[in-house]
Amino acid sequence: MFRHSLKPWWSEELQTLWDEMHVCEHDYVKTPRSDPSFKAKFRKFRDAEKKFDKTNKRSKRKHQRQEVNNIEKANTDDPVAFWDFIKRLNPRRKDSIPWEACVDGNVYYDKCEVMNHWTDEFAKLLTPPEGDEVSRIRLENITQDNRESCVPI
Repeated sequence: MFRHSLKPWWSEELQTLWDEMHVCEHDYVKTPRSDPSFKAKFRKFRDAEKKFDKTNKRSKRKHQRQEVNNIEKANTDDPVAFWDFIKRLNPRRKDSIPWEACVDGNVYYDKCEVMNHWTDEFAKLLTPPEGDEVSRIRLENITQDNRESCVPI
């Protein structure tokens, strides 16, 4: 297994370059400055470091370009796969919703009470202007559906 396996663009080539750079760095660090081979070992380390960095950046850009192409292809060909890509881009969310509502200083934890509170709050936001009968009926249906879903069995 690769040392940097969390990076999806990491490859055997990068691992080899990383190992070579590490060996060169070890040689350079262990050599005293007064040693005549110090500059040559330093130059060898810097060259290995540049080669690794360049290859790493190239691999990362190639991987990101492939991801973008996959997303664009999924957008046109497979909407389900497209939204799976989009979900993976965002940070993970908690699966649970805190079922609590604070009303007039009282905290409610019962799911039905919380749902009723939020239904009332959204009803205030969605209250249609006077004379808009269709919106009023639609709002009444939503409120009724919510209240029915909280009836204990």
